[in-house]
Amino acid sequence: MVSYYKGKEAGKSTEIVARLLTGADVALVSDAGVPCISDPGYVLVQKSIEHGIRVRTVPGPSALTSAISIAGLPAADFLFGGFLPAKKNERLKKLQNLVGESALLVFYESPHRLLKSLSDCLAVLGDRQAAVCKELTKVYEDCRHGSLADLVNYFSKITRVKGEYVVLITGRQSEPRPDSGDIDDLLVWYRDSGSSLKDSVARIAADLGMSRSRVYAQALLIWD
Repeated sequence: MVSYYKGKEAGKSTEIVARLLTGADVALVSDAGVPCISDPGYVLVQKSIEHGIRVRTVPGPSALTSAISIAGLPAADFLFGGFLPAKKNERLKKLQNLVGESALLVFYESPHRLLKSLSDCLAVLGDRQAAVCKELTKVYEDCRHGSLADLVNYFSKITRVKGEYVVLITGRQSEPRPDSGDIDDLLVWYRDSGSSLKDSVARIAADLGMSRSRVYAQALLIWD
C-alpha cells in the first residue's frame, strides 16, 4: 500500500512508474470516487502512457468516468456532450459552439460515425490532444492517444470500425493576455478566449481608461 495524494503526485508517480517498468502491476484506488475526476491520478496515468505502459479501467458507473480515468488528459473540469449529432451541419454547429470551452470535452460516438466526427472535430477545434476509448472494461478494451490529426489518420486506415466509443478532447488553451495596450490585440485575445463582445469591451475600456463607445466601435470592425 502506497499513499498517493495531490501534494505528492509528482514524486510518487515517478516512483510508481519506475516500479511498473520492472514488470510490477499497480492498482490506483480512490477512497470514494474515481481517479482523475476531482481525485489524484492524472499525473500517474499521463506518465504511464508516456512510458508505453498500458492503463486499464475497472467497471464503474459509466463509460464517461471510466474513460476519463485512463485517458491521460487534464480533467479538472470536463464537459460531457453526449452523442454528437448525426447530421453533419448540426454536428459542426455544436462543435463551433464549443471552440472557446476550456474544459475537457467528452463525447460518445457510434462506430459508423467515428471517423466523420473526428474529422469534423479536427476541422473545427484544431489539432488538439485527444483520446479515443472503446469497449471499456470488456475483452476488446482499447484507448488510443494522440493529436486529432493522428487519430483521424489511424482510424482512416481501419476498414471496419467496431465497438462503442468515448472521444475525449482537450479544451482550448488560451494564449497569455497581450501586454501591449493595442485595442485590436486585446479584442482578438478576449474573442478567441470565448469572452462575449460586451464583457470584452467593458474589460478593455476599464484597463486602458477609454470610453466603452470607442472600444465598442473598434470591436465591431474585427469581432466577426
